[in-house]
Amino acid sequence: MPRDERTLLVPNGTELGTATSALTKALRRGDEARGMYWALQVEERFPKYLWRRLAVFAAEDVGMADPDAISVVTSLTASYERARTQSRAPRPDPALVGFGVLYLARAPKNREADDLAQAVMHAIADGWMPAVPPEAMDLHTAEGRARIPRDERLAHWLNEASHVENPRGTQDWRLWIRRWAARRGRLDTAEVEVQAEDWLDEGRLRWGVEGYRFEREES
Repeated sequence: MPRDERTLLVPNGTELGTATSALTKALRRGDEARGMYWALQVEERFPKYLWRRLAVFAAEDVGMADPDAISVVTSLTASYERARTQSRAPRPDPALVGFGVLYLARAPKNREADDLAQAVMHAIADGWMPAVPPEAMDLHTAEGRARIPRDERLAHWLNEASHVENPRGTQDWRLWIRRWAARRGRLDTAEVEVQAEDWLDEGRLRWGVEGYRFEREES
């Protein structure tokens, strides 16, 4: 697609950039009919460009409000391309475009992804460069392997390098591994058991505070 979209026109004579802007504004405002109109205008002459713009919209305007939106658009794009290359019809069924328009127009909106991208890019342009954090220097790096004593590496991995914020799900297997490390003197047993009680209180232990027991099976 040439950079100067003013030289490109959709079937009704509107410049491609203007038509795309009208499509985006309609989707942002949930106007399905106008969104479909402008999507079909773009699709008739520039189908690949339309699907690229819909994918950007799914990330830029729907974003975290509905993370499945990008998958829906990607699937529709693949279906459209198959129909375009494998069907004898002169043009793929417009319902594929309609599905995309309906989904994006009705989806909840969240512009955090674009806001984050713009904020960080502007900060980089202003000279921002964050320092490499200490936790990044783990066993995946030469510096980490040189700095962390061998008998401290497992504890560093469990307490620092593999730490995540906002965790989800059960912690049964995490507890098993931490107890395994404690039995080898790599973690403090009392601290591991305090963590186990906390996870129990939070409802995150499927197998209870006693944990899953691996037992040898007789053949």
